Amino acid sequence: MAVPGGLSDCGKQLVHKAALYGCELLELKEKHPHQWIYKLFPAAAGGQVFSGLARAWRGPYPGLTVIHTGGIALENLGMLNKLDPAGVFCGSALVADLVKPGARAAEARKWLEILRPRSGGMAV
Repeated sequence: MAVPGGLSDCGKQLVHKAALYGCELLELKEKHPHQWIYKLFPAAAGGQVFSGLARAWRGPYPGLTVIHTGGIALENLGMLNKLDPAGVFCGSALVADLVKPGARAAEARKWLEILRPRSGGMAV
């Protein structure tokens, strides 16, 4: 599935998807929940993070799944997760060692440790 994204036009993209499916915007969420998604790209750049946009988008589009990608690294993952605990985080660091499965698994475990809630809540 291709997920459109950027730093703007979230609503425009959702309206476009609804039109492609022949439904109204709020029907898109109900009838095609897998399309109630937007990619925040870049999520971090130049020392700035843009997770505030995800919160802003969820105001008019409740329950919107936001994929944070671009600029995500182990070093800023914890902060981004605190800013948007409902976010989905992707990073090239997770695929940097594709030829070394053990290294990739070790990196993934570090990410999961940061994302896993300390008490209560859902596990990642």
